[in-house]
Amino acid sequence: ISVPDFKQGVLEAVQAVLARIKYRADIKCQSIPTPEEAQDWPVTGGAVNIVFSGVTAATFYTWNAVRKGIRLSDHTTDKAECNTLVVDISILMPTLHDECYLTRAHANRLIGYWLHEIGHAFFTDAQAFQSAARESKPVRMFTNALEDAREEACMIASGIAPGARPAFQAMVETMLGDSIVKGTCGDPRNSPWVAAVLARQVTWSFDKPSLISDMRRQVDPRILKVLDKYVPRITKCATTRQVVGLARKIVNALREMTQEADYQNHD
Repeated sequence: ISVPDFKQGVLEAVQAVLARIKYRADIKCQSIPTPEEAQDWPVTGGAVNIVFSGVTAATFYTWNAVRKGIRLSDHTTDKAECNTLVVDISILMPTLHDECYLTRAHANRLIGYWLHEIGHAFFTDAQAFQSAARESKPVRMFTNALEDAREEACMIASGIAPGARPAFQAMVETMLGDSIVKGTCGDPRNSPWVAAVLARQVTWSFDKPSLISDMRRQVDPRILKVLDKYVPRITKCATTRQVVGLARKIVNALREMTQEADYQNHD
């Protein structure tokens, strides 16, 4: 697939996803809206901006309280049918040059990336995540790893992106396969990535037994014992703040049995 065609397809797909959340009351704004009563308003998709010029993927989003009859955004003449919270999303994707072509496997991985990033806008509490980041690097790394799995599961369950699960499966398979080939799963610094894979098993049933077995063989049994004990508790975490608490428990447990590593991010 040509890169220009892929970029246009991604833009149209993101717009379609945002259209599916029109006045959805079951998806909650994860920031503190103004005015305060807007916290209970339904949500609606707003403007979309996608830039293919990054090293990794990232999402930037804003929630705006729009009252009935007011224009949903500066980019449309549509007016709000009721009081609503409008989310505008900007997605930074890895650099793609227009003269290139993508294999289907590469395209599928990138689709998983942008669906993942949209999921953070809808389901990750940015303030809770920022508090984890201020606490310590280890807590931030494990919070990020576990929250990735939780918000992906929320995306799948919401139904706003029908192809989310196979896209996430393709993305994680590729990333995990690369890690196994490089032998990096056994590096204690990559323990958050191992936790992220295990969390995806229990949240949305990531299923690739051969890769998971290969990963587990590379990991220090002491670290694996801690992760096997705590990571399944992610299924009880309904919010990002609860994920932060679970991440803190994992960090403390690992600190008691091994020297604390300089944990790495795998976004």
